Amino acid sequence: MVNRIREYRLAKNWTQEEVAAKLNVSKWYLNRLENEKVIASLQMRVRIATLFDAQITDIFLSNDGQNDQ
Repeated sequence: MVNRIREYRLAKNWTQEEVAAKLNVSKWYLNRLENEKVIASLQMRVRIATLFDAQITDIFLSNDGQNDQ
């Protein structure tokens, strides 16, 4: 699964520390999410999409680059 968390974060000019605080997770965990070392749970995907005012399918894509439905 590919994600666009970093892209959305940078578009808002937010640091990893700021996003991690808003999501109530560690910077380490957010970094691992951004670098696709861990897969976000459905609950975390919802929280991330809500934070960025986006659809889950806009942020998280399947490995073939298609929206993950």
